Amino acid sequence: MLFQDQILAIISAQPGISIADIREALPDVKRNSIVSAVARLRESGRIERVGVGAYRVARSDNPERKPDARDYIRPLLSRLMGRR
Repeated sequence: MLFQDQILAIISAQPGISIADIREALPDVKRNSIVSAVARLRESGRIERVGVGAYRVARSDNPERKPDARDYIRPLLSRLMGRR
């Protein structure tokens, strides 16, 4: 998690930053590690893509959240438990 926090700090300091700029800020880290961390941050909703290869910290008023497995399992479990 510390690595993702470093990337998040870099992105928050420079909105619209690219993967290449993040690589310059973290020269000891492999490109694939940076790309996968950015993808995880984007999937979690902490950053958003603003252009081709450009990212910024997600706005707090953005309610866009991808549903996860719990959103599908809870209604199924409640229906199953209610029928018993």
